[in-house]
Amino acid sequence: MMVGVDWEEKSDETGGTDTEKSGLGSFTGDITNNGEITSGWYGGIETEGVDITGNIANNGTINGGDAGIILTGGYEGQDVWQVDESTNTESGVYSFETKNARIQGNITNTREINSYGSGIEVAAIDLDGDLVNTGEITSDSAGIAVLGGEQGVGTYTETPDGYIGEWSSETKPSSFNGNIVNDGVITTGWLGGIEVEGTNVTGNITNDGTINGGDAGIIVAGGLKVQGAAQYDFATETYTSSGSYESKLARMQGDITNAGDINSYGTGIELEAVEMDGNLSNTGNISSTYGIAVTGGYKEVYAYAKTAGVITQDEWEEGKGAASSFTGEINNSGTIAADDTGIYIENTAFNGTINNTGTITAGLDGIYIDDSVTGNVVINQKAGAINGGEYAAIRLNKATRVNYTGGQINGLVENDGGTFYVEGNQTINGDYEQDANSTLSLGLHTETSLTANNITLAEGSKVLIDLSKGDLYVQDGETVELLKTTDGDLVNAGVTYGVTSTLVTVAEAKLNAAGNLELTFDRASFLETAENLSNT
Repeated sequence: MMVGVDWEEKSDETGGTDTEKSGLGSFTGDITNNGEITSGWYGGIETEGVDITGNIANNGTINGGDAGIILTGGYEGQDVWQVDESTNTESGVYSFETKNARIQGNITNTREINSYGSGIEVAAIDLDGDLVNTGEITSDSAGIAVLGGEQGVGTYTETPDGYIGEWSSETKPSSFNGNIVNDGVITTGWLGGIEVEGTNVTGNITNDGTINGGDAGIIVAGGLKVQGAAQYDFATETYTSSGSYESKLARMQGDITNAGDINSYGTGIELEAVEMDGNLSNTGNISSTYGIAVTGGYKEVYAYAKTAGVITQDEWEEGKGAASSFTGEINNSGTIAADDTGIYIENTAFNGTINNTGTITAGLDGIYIDDSVTGNVVINQKAGAINGGEYAAIRLNKATRVNYTGGQINGLVENDGGTFYVEGNQTINGDYEQDANSTLSLGLHTETSLTANNITLAEGSKVLIDLSKGDLYVQDGETVELLKTTDGDLVNAGVTYGVTSTLVTVAEAKLNAAGNLELTFDRASFLETAENLSNT
């Protein structure tokens, strides 16, 4: 264990100052275990407040306590207080801050780490290098944890009548410039297999091995901001407190890839309160409650009161915090098996695509885009299958466009304000429903139709013939069946029809004897259109 702590106190009858500092020292060279380390409370390999130039490697066995390998930054705290003997009052101001240490080198495990804390943990560290596991990590906490630091301030006053205090703290971001790779086996208890929180990452996170995670397989999350106040009245024995917890955004610049196996009772791959520029890909297998989730931050506000041991107020209110942002692609060419939702997006400014050529199977929703999502969400169903559960195979909001060009959609498609585009003869093994502000778009530059159990087009919604990829393949006056139902109803009262070309109009729309929607087109030639424009 490498650590240096300085403690200093200056005081007299009117007050004083306490100061505590740890680090920052420096170390140049490698730290390597080729044998066996068994520790009690502390980590097997532990440094605090030490700048390291060199590599840290476990090639043997570590049976750790607090962690297998734990590397943390330094710390500085100060408490300044005053005493007023005439009123028997003491008041003060305190502050604390972690000081990021720097590691220039790689951290690797090639053999075995067992710990009730994190297997490998770096906190309040600016790391330039890779963190790689090719061995086996077994932890009751997190497998690999990369965490930010913390800073905060507070005030307090104590009198013969009681005391009052106020405080605030927030995550102090760390930086990680490198890659996190698991090519071995990580098994955790209640936290993630790979967990990154309050850290700005420039690099990639890759699982080529197996993660048996707790609440997540891989999670990248922002930090936390806390504010609060409390007071206590000695005479009435009344304690009151109030405050808030709020997410603080972090940044991820790089790709997250699962090419192995992820098993989790929480989420397979999760982004929370993160600004991400990069791609998120699954070419392997994910089995979890949520397969892939991209969500914004949260905010909780609380108020608590207790008098003479009796709780008189205990209120918590949770809402959405800062929105995440995502620019890139979510690609699934593997298998996602989710008890709840396969791909879930919430409270995010999302500008990118979701591409499925694999298999998504969910207990509730295959892909769910929440109404809080903004930007431009494009879902490309090209091959493979999306298998919805109790609710929907795909749920669209107004920022969503689905391009259904291949594969299978099994379950309800719920279009709540977006655009559902069909190219080729496609089938939904379930119902299709769209509300009044939605569009069903069909690419009739090629033979195209949509078949579903039931098709419900709300009044005020739209059917659009999209010819942006080529000319209409239907001849003038020819009738085609565009929408078909297998065993139910087609509802289209009050629907409007449009074409993305001035050369084609919908001459007639009707339900035929089979209950399918027929459209008849009127095609004008380029010469006719030019003549009409000239006459106009």
